[in-house]
Amino acid sequence: MKYQLNTQDLSQYQKMAHLINIDMRIELVLIQHEFGFFPGKAEGAFLQFLSWLTKPSVIVFHTVLPRPDAALTEKEQKIAAGCASIVVMTQDSAQVLIDDYGILPQKITVIPHGTHLVPHLDKTTLKEKYGLS
Repeated sequence: MKYQLNTQDLSQYQKMAHLINIDMRIELVLIQHEFGFFPGKAEGAFLQFLSWLTKPSVIVFHTVLPRPDAALTEKEQKIAAGCASIVVMTQDSAQVLIDDYGILPQKITVIPHGTHLVPHLDKTTLKEKYGLS
């Protein structure tokens, strides 16, 4: 990974945006978002980072909280406004973004994360089936 942002170091946000903007090999910025990644003042720096980027950005929301308060709604709307697209893991998450946050459906893509809906097998059976050691 060539570029990795230390979210605790507020001075790095603008530098990172600049490095990304001048790197001609970068066509798209993919941001993995989880609550707690941008604590305190880093949250404002992250929103500023999105505005400094000149490349299109896509954000992956790993968690979407239903029934947000006004502050959370505003925060997520600002993030969504700063990105070209939003990826979520479930159709339910997409619907929450639409219904509870007012995000436009055409901005949201659902990419299932592949939760296994099969019963777990014991070690011996798995070894026999897949040749595990």
